[in-house]
Amino acid sequence: MCRVIYKKVALPNGEEIGYREREGGKDAIIFVHGNLVSSKYWGKFMQRFPENFKLYAVDLRGAGISSYNKPIETMRDFSEDIWLFSQEMNIKEFILVGWSMGGVISMQLAADHPDAVKKIDPCKFTILQRYTIYKKR
Repeated sequence: MCRVIYKKVALPNGEEIGYREREGGKDAIIFVHGNLVSSKYWGKFMQRFPENFKLYAVDLRGAGISSYNKPIETMRDFSEDIWLFSQEMNIKEFILVGWSMGGVISMQLAADHPDAVKKIDPCKFTILQRYTIYKKR
């Protein structure tokens, strides 16, 4: 199982984006979570994903350890944060995997920056990591 490290990076728009990173091959995949969760959603999945990919899972603005200095007005605000993240991390081309709202954000990013997005996989599936909502008695 590969080690996933949790960090953050400052963006030129004044926001800080938290992200999880896992070392791997030269092909990069950026995972984008859905509403009301964070990059933690992808954690166990990233540990078990094939090692020939370099993996990143971002915390959207206002989630996880990311800042929320300027309010979000459109999905493009989120997608531009991810675009700026890719530029700060020097990721020239990448695959996007977005779950739920993250899929919409990924499609916006691919539409705005088609030369950088090699593939896109907007997912709609159940939670990869179990989150207990109710206390068991």
